[in-house]
Amino acid sequence: MGDTTVAAKLLRMSTGRPIAITSDRYAMRSHRPLLRRLAMTRTSTPAVLYICASRSQDVPGVAHERAVQEGRDFAVKNGLRIVAEIVDRYGEPVPQRRAGWLKVREMAERGEVEVVITRWPNALSPASEFRHPELDHLGRHGAQLFFSWAPLNAMAGGGCA
Repeated sequence: MGDTTVAAKLLRMSTGRPIAITSDRYAMRSHRPLLRRLAMTRTSTPAVLYICASRSQDVPGVAHERAVQEGRDFAVKNGLRIVAEIVDRYGEPVPQRRAGWLKVREMAERGEVEVVITRWPNALSPASEFRHPELDHLGRHGAQLFFSWAPLNAMAGGGCA
């Protein structure tokens, strides 16, 4: 993938179709067919809202509050049912060293969630080399990652709906 960031790839999309980050090394594709199929089998798709925005767990800041609100709004807009909100303190670049992210992985492994919502790529890790294995892991268990931050999901046609 080189040094191209996920955000840069998203901004280059010109189709206006929804995209998600999937397990195959940030491959971008439309997920309308997937979400239509899920809609036929249940009323809402289970999702986890993963928040990694505050440097202090004791006093959530504006970034944390925005991540929560944007994630909830994204879920409502796209027919996703948030089954858990998991919070980690921002600062650790290796996702597997965060207790909250390990819970997200376990939920995907158990098939409890099909979607992980987070605000932007850096919530997973500021270093792309640490994001790749996590996306691979989610994908192996049938889960996808979606971004709730408006500039990212607006470029993707409004998210997954």
